[in-house]
Amino acid sequence: QRVASIAALSVPWAPGRIGVPPLSQVRAFWYQWFMNTEPGAAFVRENPTAFAREQWVAWSPPGPWFTDDTFGKTAPSFQNPDWAAVTLNFYRSRWGADAPDPRFAALAQEAEAARSIAVPTLVIHGGTDTCLLPASFAGQEQYFTGPYRQVELDGVGHFPTREAPDRVAEALAAAPPPAPPGWRTGSGMALAMIDTIPPRGHHAEARIALRPDGLYALSRSEERRVGKECRSRWSPYH
Repeated sequence: QRVASIAALSVPWAPGRIGVPPLSQVRAFWYQWFMNTEPGAAFVRENPTAFAREQWVAWSPPGPWFTDDTFGKTAPSFQNPDWAAVTLNFYRSRWGADAPDPRFAALAQEAEAARSIAVPTLVIHGGTDTCLLPASFAGQEQYFTGPYRQVELDGVGHFPTREAPDRVAEALAAAPPPAPPGWRTGSGMALAMIDTIPPRGHHAEARIALRPDGLYALSRSEERRVGKECRSRWSPYH
């Protein structure tokens, strides 16, 4: 209700509370089980940077796809006490080791009640992601009642925007999926006149079209008059 479209990265979506995944994904979730033990949680609090770097290394193909300099620029953020606290609470409350933050209880309940997503959605994920395995994205289209498109990037792990930014940009810029059965598309004409401070004013002829992805495209032929000078131009609006 608050967004016109969605572009999601590296994480699948399914309705309801998360359940125990297939065993192959259970094995990939080792870091979550680790944080749900008291010794593991203590390690994350005491060694946040080392723990974070292990994820960067483990979740994508060998390379590495990042340099020591790149990681060094990000590493100070892992020393913020909030990072360990927020990370641990998120994963521990997911599996019951901690209580969730009560401030977000109403939002969590609303999110869990959702059965489907209706807005146009694009999901991009890596074909060699070892955090969220590619198999986790199979059958996702059943949860989307609006246009849905999934792009799997070969040779890319859990961080597509870092590992393959150009391919992510291409996926985002690609044409939207076709409209589902029953959706109306078309165009129409409108004539608008706006009176401003005399002697100024302009008349505009606009064309509006409902695109297959559910968004509106508007273009207008604008004649703007300032005194005795008249200017015309075409302007695209999305």
